[in-house]
Amino acid sequence: MSAAASNGKQGSAKPKPARHRRPSFIGPKLRLVIAAAAGVTTALLVPATETITRILLSWDAFGLVYIVLALWTVFTVEEEGIKRAADVEERSRTVVLALVVVCALAMLLAIGAQLAALNEAKTTYRDLKFVLTVATILVSWFLVHIVYGLFYAHEYHVSRHRSGEAGAGLRFPGDPAPDYFDFLYFAFVVGTTAQTSDVLVTSRRMRRIVTVHGLLSFFLNTAVIALGVNLTVQLAG
Repeated sequence: MSAAASNGKQGSAKPKPARHRRPSFIGPKLRLVIAAAAGVTTALLVPATETITRILLSWDAFGLVYIVLALWTVFTVEEEGIKRAADVEERSRTVVLALVVVCALAMLLAIGAQLAALNEAKTTYRDLKFVLTVATILVSWFLVHIVYGLFYAHEYHVSRHRSGEAGAGLRFPGDPAPDYFDFLYFAFVVGTTAQTSDVLVTSRRMRRIVTVHGLLSFFLNTAVIALGVNLTVQLAG
């Protein structure tokens, strides 16, 4: 009797709902602080070397850490997380975007200075400087467009919240709930072609943002090609 009662109790007991662990969101400010700490640490740990080389190494450390943290966000945060992040980081995301873009453009000048010093470098150091220069170009290019992708995601949800419209600013065909990958796709299309793709731009504010991104991409791609040609000529010489 008691066994039956206990079995009845066990059968009637409701199973506890499974707890889904939410991945921690790393916002733009925190990503910036962590990446900056990595850059400063690299500058302090690098042995005594030329100032321009130290700057490029520090920037590469900053950029790589920021990219890794940003991709962590892309892989772990779903649509609801993007909405919460957009509300929390509404002000800081513009500052972070502007800061990263300005720094990336400044790095192009630093790369130019590094190229000018390649001819005077010894063979061993010249090869290392060549690798460092190429790495800095790649890090800067990817960093700018990844940051823009996250910015588009947050701007999309902020505009959507303000206007109450579905897909305010951008409209993705066949996808009413875009995730971070969709926004990265849009950012890299603009970054590689300086134009939009199948995604519709539906607001004046977003058109201005995309226009600035397209112009920046054209300038950045032109500078990268020019640096690449310069680098090839120097190596051939």
